[in-house]
Amino acid sequence: MNLADLIKNYVQKIFHLQETTDQEGTVKNINENIDLKGYNIWILICSAVLASIGLDVNSAAVIIGAMLISPLMSPILGVGLAFGINDKEMLTRSLRNLGMATFISLTTAYIYFTITPLGDATTEILARTQPTLLDVMVAFFGGVAGIVSGSRKEKTNAIPGVAIATALMPPLCSAGFGLATGQLMIFAGAFYLFIINAIFISLSTYLVIKFLQFPLRQYMDIKTRKRVSRIMSFALLFVVIPSGYFLWEVYLKNKMNRQVQNIIINKISNDETEVLKWNIENRDSLKYVQIVIAGKPVSDQEIASYDSLLKASGFDDLRIKLSRVNVSKEEIADMSREVAASMLNAINLKATSPISSENQSDSTSDISKELAVLYPEANQISIGEMVNLKQSQQTADTITHVIINWKKKTSLSNQEVKKLYAFLKLRLDKDTLIMINR
Repeated sequence: MNLADLIKNYVQKIFHLQETTDQEGTVKNINENIDLKGYNIWILICSAVLASIGLDVNSAAVIIGAMLISPLMSPILGVGLAFGINDKEMLTRSLRNLGMATFISLTTAYIYFTITPLGDATTEILARTQPTLLDVMVAFFGGVAGIVSGSRKEKTNAIPGVAIATALMPPLCSAGFGLATGQLMIFAGAFYLFIINAIFISLSTYLVIKFLQFPLRQYMDIKTRKRVSRIMSFALLFVVIPSGYFLWEVYLKNKMNRQVQNIIINKISNDETEVLKWNIENRDSLKYVQIVIAGKPVSDQEIASYDSLLKASGFDDLRIKLSRVNVSKEEIADMSREVAASMLNAINLKATSPISSENQSDSTSDISKELAVLYPEANQISIGEMVNLKQSQQTADTITHVIINWKKKTSLSNQEVKKLYAFLKLRLDKDTLIMINR
């Protein structure tokens, strides 16, 4: 036996699958779990409720628990197996049960997000609204791992990991959130991710079943096989092409963020000024680099120079929109981690109501009316108290925070910011407060 044969035999010995495959047991196990009825329906509903709660409170642990108990995987595996062994009856049952499970999960999530007192689009929800080719790969290879492990004579512990990796219930519940809140883009993105997962888990199951040479239940002539192959190819292309576009968009966004980081953010950050948060926001024909800083103010001349620097770097549609938190860099360092996080989260909060006297205290109402006259560009105002803990002194202070949203293309000079800050201190009768302009 020559070296090539030795290597071939060694590779086959390592990667062999057929010898340890339980074909009859695999078909029987998947076939028995396709139908969702009785206790399976209750588990499905509980899984949908758990996933919705996890998405609502931004808890990854609860979402993982919902993935592990979800019975959605069985009818999806049934679709792939039915195609692989050419079993029309199994295919019909799998599609019917998958459709029923999808409807029940969506309805459960819709009801939950209709009655929940929270109901904001959390990061866990938004993370499932723009699937890319990477999600396609996760679904495909997760499906391969699932059917390979499930078809062994000696069962493995890979199934829980597959359930987590190929996440079926969270996208469905995110889609339910989109329906309940009328945010159709969230619904479309999340439901698209569910479709990707379902199709590519089924595809990987079909390919592994073919590779393992499971016996056919019914004969399929060459003409029919070609027609089925064409339909599957077009369906896969229809699903994959948008995900490729989304991946390209993510790549371009990350590339732009890295360039802006190098061109602007690193220059603003110094010994006296700290960048707390920044992001790029689209507004009409322009994009704004929204930057929140603490410490030394940045002058109008510096902002203009940064705009020129962006333009010289090829970002003609980017403009700097800078907000300053009236806290020194040293005070930021003295804050506890929890208080600093709360302050940064507050920067992201949209004001809950426009400048008006409705649902506000008398003092806030008066300030709102005065601001509407003095600053017609002001659009919304939020006033609230936040606890500031100084670790060095182990004491807690309550500081008033004022967040003002301005109309588009509004830019205040440093002098105007100082006047507004002095006005708010006087009207709120505060020795100090934190003002955030957005």
